[in-house]
Amino acid sequence: MISLYQENCPLCSEPSEYEQCDRKKRQLFYCKKCKQLLITDRAKRELVGKNIRHQSLSDLSGSLTSNEILHISFEERELKCVVEDYTFWR
Repeated sequence: MISLYQENCPLCSEPSEYEQCDRKKRQLFYCKKCKQLLITDRAKRELVGKNIRHQSLSDLSGSLTSNEILHISFEERELKCVVEDYTFWR
């Protein structure tokens, strides 16, 4: 059984739910505005309190189909955003 937790979306700050993935290194968010997004702990820390592309990332995530997911990570000292197949993470 999947455990869902409550937290504001890291992109749009709206109330949302998330589940822990990948030994708690990633969170899969379910947001009414941004739909589904996957974010690493490090990327989330980098986004908190900063206005780094929040709106554009929120718009991108919200525009994806139900088979796609925005995967946000922090690699090589910068945010990386990739659209991936949602079924890979399910």
